[in-house]
Amino acid sequence: MQGKISSRDCVVIGAGPAGLSAAVRLRFVKRFNKIPMDVVVIDPGDPGGLLRMGERVIIGPSFIYRKGELLELLLKDFHYYNIPHIREKAISIKKEGKGFAVLTENGKRIKTHSIIIAAGMGVIHNEPDYYSRGVYITSGGYEFFKEIIDGMVKESKPPYTIVGSVKTENILPLLEPLMDKLFILTPETIKDSPLKTEQGEIVKILGDGWVQGIKYRKPDGSLHFKKTGAVFLDYNGFAISRPRPFNGLENIFEQNGYINSIECRLKGVFAAGDILGHPASVTIAMADGINAGLFCYSYLFRLKFKKDPVLYAYLPHDIIIDHNFKDLPKIKEDSIPVALLNPKKDRERFLVLCNGKRDLKEISSVLSLKLDEIKSKAIKYTQTGFLSWIRL
Repeated sequence: MQGKISSRDCVVIGAGPAGLSAAVRLRFVKRFNKIPMDVVVIDPGDPGGLLRMGERVIIGPSFIYRKGELLELLLKDFHYYNIPHIREKAISIKKEGKGFAVLTENGKRIKTHSIIIAAGMGVIHNEPDYYSRGVYITSGGYEFFKEIIDGMVKESKPPYTIVGSVKTENILPLLEPLMDKLFILTPETIKDSPLKTEQGEIVKILGDGWVQGIKYRKPDGSLHFKKTGAVFLDYNGFAISRPRPFNGLENIFEQNGYINSIECRLKGVFAAGDILGHPASVTIAMADGINAGLFCYSYLFRLKFKKDPVLYAYLPHDIIIDHNFKDLPKIKEDSIPVALLNPKKDRERFLVLCNGKRDLKEISSVLSLKLDEIKSKAIKYTQTGFLSWIRL
């Protein structure tokens, strides 16, 4: 059954470092004179993606965040702005009028003016919770792959689950001695392969302290259980041949499953992070997220307010600046605000009335306050990132 339809300025697909950075940037924008946008993040897993696994090198050996440190900083802003997180998988995106409709696996349908695709190498559920406790990942360099697989065999009991792709054939020489002990799960059907694979994707790893089994979903939607002593994630295979993260918008993807630009071929669609196919790095992913957020913000500002936003000092504008210049459009009595936090949890009735249906004059009347006082409240909440506008 189709779920309730909601509407947003932007839907971000993916809650890794790129997705979190994009979502926060759409709310924070810049320190002064901004109008935040209404954004929601869709991802079935906990926020952070691969940041939840191990330490992260930012530039070199003197600039490293230990496990959890960088994620803690990203989540601080994410939670401060109370950005909604729908813990489901986005299964399809369709162009609908001037915007888009996103459908999730459980039937939610979200209408949105724009999309930021930050889906990384694939969907991450609770795999990071079992990292170094039965979950292994291709990392460190190709010559270490044998060492990682040997460590898995030494520390874990068979059968072993390999989560891979068509390019998992590249590590076939390392897997051949274990072939009768392997369960290989891939998102696509692999024909004429020496690997015996089953099509599907992990939705949950099970175990008490160590991996003991997996729950996985087949293409027909049915859920299945498989007993396993370890899970090996072949991200090298995903990086070479990336499965598309959802159905729809086929024309923005390259043949290898990647997107080649932050600003996509389709207006209103943007991309960030590993899905762009450049060197996989948390530093680059966060920078992509910031850029995608700012490009998307500019698109939304023009769409909603019919003028370019002033994003200096991020982006310069070749314009004349006189004594009366203002960065933002003037707030008028018929301007319509919308609160970007749950008003039921806020004691101030002003925010409850900012529901995207009343203009400032109506709110002023309901609260029996002067219009200038209402405007002052509106400006305060706009500049702190908790109030946006349907109309100015």
